[in-house]
This record gives sequence, structure tokens and C-alpha cells, in this order.
Amino acid sequence: MYVATFEAIAVCICTVVLATMHTNSAQSAISKLLGFFPSEQRSQRAVTLANSLVGVIYQNLLPTESGKEFALASEMIFNNNQQVAPYIVDMEKMHLMADFLKRKADNMSRSLNEVLTQMVAKKTISAKDAMRATYNRLELHDMLNGIR
Repeated sequence: MYVATFEAIAVCICTVVLATMHTNSAQSAISKLLGFFPSEQRSQRAVTLANSLVGVIYQNLLPTESGKEFALASEMIFNNNQQVAPYIVDMEKMHLMADFLKRKADNMSRSLNEVLTQMVAKKTISAKDAMRATYNRLELHDMLNGIR
């Protein structure tokens, strides 16, 4: 189902696509999408994706400090001016996308840990819930220690 959908999307010129995938980060959504294809097609599909991808947003609802509401934490990777395309095309470089997010090179993309740190600093969510939500606990732990 996903492969057929991706192939249909790839041949369209001006298409807006919204999809839901169950992953723990924006980067893993890209990896998971490419993982749907057989290994012999993956590099070709990665080039197609890199040339057409606008952005990926990962979202997670976390309980607020009060426990009465939920707050949205998100990670956003935008392919503005094809800045993340090289990381998608070469799967060996996919891990460098995290460095791209840290550098804030495009002033649009944001890492999940950056957002979680801001939410903890504003006392929107607890540090404990932030630690549960992250995919990089060591980095978040260091970032949270920096705000205390």
C-alpha cells in the first residue's frame, strides 16, 4: 500500500501530501518511508524523495504540569533549498541530519530536544515527561542541566 502510494506521488508534479506514520522522530519517518522499498530500489527512491520533500513534522502530545491538559511537542525537518537532500540521498549521511537541526541552518527546522527543553524551561511539561518523549535521552539530559 505505501509503495504504491509513494509511486503515485512521485509521478505527480504539484501535489500536497499529508500522511501519518508511527515513528519516534522526523528523521525516522524518512528512514521508515525509504525502508518500504526493496534495497535495490532504495537509492533511486531516496533521490526522488530528496528532490520532492518539503518537510516532515513529528508530533507528540505530552501531559502538562497541571495534568489537566496536553501540550504539543514537535520536531520539524524542512528541506528548504534542498538543504537536507544530501542526507536523504546518501543513507550513510542520514545521521548528520541531527547536526543540521542543532546548527539551525535554515531557521525553520527544530529538533525535538530543543522543543522539549523550551517546554520544560517554561514549566509547560515536566522534565520526567520530556525524558519519556525524547529519542536521545543523553542529549536532552545535558540540555536540561543547562537550564537549571
